[in-house]
Amino acid sequence: MAQIEDFTARRGSYSEFSDKTPEEIIHELRVHQIELEIQNEELKRTQLGLEESRNNYQDKYRDLYDFAPVGYFTLTSKGIIREVNLAGAMLLGMTRSKLIGRGFGYFVVPESLNHWDRHILSMLGHEEKQSCDLTLRREDGSSFDIRLESIRRDEPVAQQAETGRDHLIRTMVIDITERKRMEEERQAMERKLLHAQKLESLAVMAGGIAHDFNNQLAVVLGNLEL
Repeated sequence: MAQIEDFTARRGSYSEFSDKTPEEIIHELRVHQIELEIQNEELKRTQLGLEESRNNYQDKYRDLYDFAPVGYFTLTSKGIIREVNLAGAMLLGMTRSKLIGRGFGYFVVPESLNHWDRHILSMLGHEEKQSCDLTLRREDGSSFDIRLESIRRDEPVAQQAETGRDHLIRTMVIDITERKRMEEERQAMERKLLHAQKLESLAVMAGGIAHDFNNQLAVVLGNLEL
């Protein structure tokens, strides 16, 4: 019955084919049913193609996210780790499953906690990217220096309904320990060079003074001989 109603909606009122025999009407209904089945199959193939494309895109995104050379963290407004890639977990020396739900501030050394707190407050008050240098402590107790590059994002609407409206912080963690060590070595070399230059200047000055003194002494000795 539904097929007949749909057929009449497409072909016109029933009066348009009232002069046809039942066999002709049944034939047209079967043709229409075949058309619908073909359209349904095409829709299924299109849907499968879209799902496959979406899955491929998500797989590529996940590979890029996981195997990036820097750590990526997704934090709540309270600094709780919501998501982390493999590089981020390796930086902290823990598995991702153990990091999810823990506070990022737990890994910040006491000397850097004030910088971390200011960074979080700055992120919640601005939409622009914010940067911060910190020192983190791994689970084994070793420490390393990092640069944070963070930006604020609103939580997806679907999750807001469950947890309430919240801001998410997307954070990129870059290990700058080696860079900082090289910078400290460069500064130390500059200080040594400056000290050597000062010593050289003093030596030149002392040599000039000694030369002048010797000249004056020669004059005095010459006068004494006279």
